[in-house]
Formats: sequence, C-alpha cells, structure tokens
Amino acid sequence: MSGLEGADELIEKLNFISNEMKTEILEKAVGQGTQIVRREAVLLCPVDTGELRQSIKTSVEAAGDEVNGITYTNKEYAAYVEFGTGPKGEESHSGISPDITPSYTQQGWSYKNDDGEWIYTNGQPAQPFMYPALKNNEDKVTKRVKEVISDELRKLV
Repeated sequence: MSGLEGADELIEKLNFISNEMKTEILEKAVGQGTQIVRREAVLLCPVDTGELRQSIKTSVEAAGDEVNGITYTNKEYAAYVEFGTGPKGEESHSGISPDITPSYTQQGWSYKNDDGEWIYTNGQPAQPFMYPALKNNEDKVTKRVKEVISDELRKLV
C-alpha cells in the first residue's frame, strides 16, 4: 500500500513496466511534490539576512521500492527558528509538528553580541515554516503526484 491515499491503483499499473522505469516515474512525481512544499517553506520562512530562506532545498531518494522526497535546510540554526528557544519558545510553539516535543531551557541566558556587549535573552518564539509548508500542502502534493504518475502512464500506453 502506498502512502498516498487513492494512488494504489496507479501504482498497481506501474507493475507492468520495469523497476527502473517505475522508479524514474516515481522520482519525477515525488520531486514535483517536494517542490510544492519547498516553495511554501520559502514563503513562510522568516527573513533576517535571507540566508535561511535561500538554503531551503529538496532531494529525492530512491531505495528499493521506496521513493522519498525531502525538503530541508542545512542551516544549523533552522531548528531554533522552527521550534523557538528558551522560555519564549516553550510558551509560543503552536504550529510545530505535534510529533515533536522539544525540550526548552527554563531560564534565560546571556551572550556577547558582535559589538562586545552582553545581551540577556529569554529566547525567541517559534516561527514554524517547514512543518506548516508540508501540512498546508498535503492535498496539493498528493494531487500532483497522482497527476504525474497518470501522465507518465498515459505516455507509456
């Protein structure tokens, strides 16, 4: 059974073609689905320097019968933006994945800024952009994956 509701009959039709061709079709479909999520994540991403927004990428990985699409950023601080930090993050983290339970420090802290001044902070509120990008587009991604698979099957038969 596939992870896409209603797509099982399309996947079944793929059984008559080679595994290589099947994987190629699924990679194309999943790739287009991940682009939908990436575009939304870019729009939702808070902007300071724009570095985080520009770092949002996608990849598609095939392993055996499974094809996975990934929307990601390689910026170490992305999790702090997504989930928030400290007491402020803990009190305002709506919009993050319900499957994740971050552990927040319970007190503020000090750090030295670029000018050498000591700054005290209670953290920052969560500014989710990755999880909402996925949740806001689940139906669009499913629809697009089905369309691509159907289009590719039509080309073959």
